[in-house]
Formats: sequence, C-alpha cells, structure tokens
Amino acid sequence: MVIIRIIQASPYQETIMIKTMIFAILHFATAFGVAYILTGSIGISSAVALVEPLANTVVFYFHEQA
Repeated sequence: MVIIRIIQASPYQETIMIKTMIFAILHFATAFGVAYILTGSIGISSAVALVEPLANTVVFYFHEQA
C-alpha cells in the first residue's frame, strides 16, 4: 500500500513560489534579450538563456559552500 502525504502550502509559501517563478521567467528573458542584442542570433540567444541560469546556479552553490 502506498501512502500519499499531501502537504498544503501556506499563503506565504505560495507567494514565495509565485515570486520565484516570476523571477526565473525574468531571468531567462533578460539573458535572452542581452544575448540577442549582442549576437543578433535567436539560436545562440536561446542557448545562452538556458545555459547561463544553470551556470549561475552551480556558481551560487559553491559560493554558499565557501
């Protein structure tokens, strides 16, 4: 038998999650926009918009470890 535990988020947690998702969207859009302005290429800009936040996440992890 599998027991599924449902966790209800508080209104504060829901607000934080929404703000986090909006920040992620803005981060991707900003990375894409800057890369597009610099390169003029949608393909390169898309790649940068995907890779740059990932690289920032890894750097942030090691920064927090220091």
